[in-house]
Amino acid sequence: MLWANLPPASNLPDAQAVKSLRALVRTPQVHQALKRGNDTALCFALRAVNRILSDEGQPNTTINRLRAVLDEPELNRALGQNSRMILGQKKPPAR
Repeated sequence: MLWANLPPASNLPDAQAVKSLRALVRTPQVHQALKRGNDTALCFALRAVNRILSDEGQPNTTINRLRAVLDEPELNRALGQNSRMILGQKKPPAR
């Protein structure tokens, strides 16, 4: 649901991507998925994303915290894709 409904994040500043994700996880459909979800990698990831986005006290680390959840190998196997392609990977700092 997150990837299907999020605008292309590689074109969004981090703050806008976080704002879009927050709007998405606050929808009734996501609340129902959280309420009814089984204990699967997908549901655990959705709960973790929801928890991260609920914490508005650390805006500078939100994207990195989301990447940490969405980059879990088990989640990527379940989804059959790589989250860095969706969230956009920051270029490493120049050396």
